[in-house]
Amino acid sequence: MARPRSFDTEQVLDQATDVFWRKGFAATTPQDLCEATGLGPGSLYNAFDGKRQLFDRVLERYNQRGAAAQLAILDEPKPVRERIRGLLMATMSNSPIGVSRTGCLAVNTAVQLAGTDPELAELLRKRFGETENALVAAIEYGQACGEIRTDVAARALGRMVLSTMYGMTVLATTFDDPEQLADVLEASIAVL
Repeated sequence: MARPRSFDTEQVLDQATDVFWRKGFAATTPQDLCEATGLGPGSLYNAFDGKRQLFDRVLERYNQRGAAAQLAILDEPKPVRERIRGLLMATMSNSPIGVSRTGCLAVNTAVQLAGTDPELAELLRKRFGETENALVAAIEYGQACGEIRTDVAARALGRMVLSTMYGMTVLATTFDDPEQLADVLEASIAVL
């Protein structure tokens, strides 16, 4: 008979997220995960089946939280430009969906692994697609209200904002001056 788990799965996922986010999937060792979570290799393996399966759970949870935060900003009862500005500002800050010197776990994963891992590429395509679709819906609403330009398709504008947002997460890992990202943000809003 198997022993019942004596740890908090959510806490272990949080601790593993920190390691994967800081080091990346490839550089994270099982020993790193054991040290961060306080679990032995057997407990970690029995609970998650392996490093990749644990990473998949971490990334899925991270994506769900990020999507919820992003969609909440885009659903706020504000003018569309202000919602998009809020989304881009959250990207600049250390908010729940913001970035730090370690970047964004989803973007880091896309850069590091999506080109060689079709399953991860599909997962990230779906995740980024959720935000794109929410942006397009907001922009279409803004176009219908006369707030957003109509000479460019809403989908193209949504993809531009999405590219700006995720590009900012990469730039934030190297830029020293927040004004550099603020310039990118304001130029993007001006295009709308």
